[in-house]
Amino acid sequence: MTPALTYLQFHLVFSLPLLAVLWRVAPRYTGARRRRAAGGIAVLVTIAYAYTTPWISHMIGRGAWSYADGAVLVRALSIPLGEYLFFAIQTVAVALACHRIGFDPAFRDGDFARLPRAAGVAVGLALVPVGIGLVAVGNRFLYLGGLLAWVGPVVALQW
Repeated sequence: MTPALTYLQFHLVFSLPLLAVLWRVAPRYTGARRRRAAGGIAVLVTIAYAYTTPWISHMIGRGAWSYADGAVLVRALSIPLGEYLFFAIQTVAVALACHRIGFDPAFRDGDFARLPRAAGVAVGLALVPVGIGLVAVGNRFLYLGGLLAWVGPVVALQW
């Protein structure tokens, strides 16, 4: 039987090499653009921590998932240190990928039409009570319900 990786070993083997590749291929900005990009990424990482920490802590406390024996070395608010690192690694990786791909400021006809925007916001907000309802059903739908309730406001905001 293969021994389980600790969460930190997982990051060393999988997450950090990906982050290093994305860092390497990301465009090199200078001056004000570099400061804005770094500041934007820092804001997104802060939001990721502030929004995700309470949800993950609650879901772990409810038993939505667990970790293999010995996989977690340090916890805070019942959340493993590796999970906290994942919040930042994932956010920075997506940001670097977006900078690599580029940001196309061109909008198409209909991008700001009210009806699709309102429908998207309504769907995002509707995910919250649906998720809460699934959580109330019991442990079978705990993770799915919690995830829907957590992601609903984000979908509504970004739509």
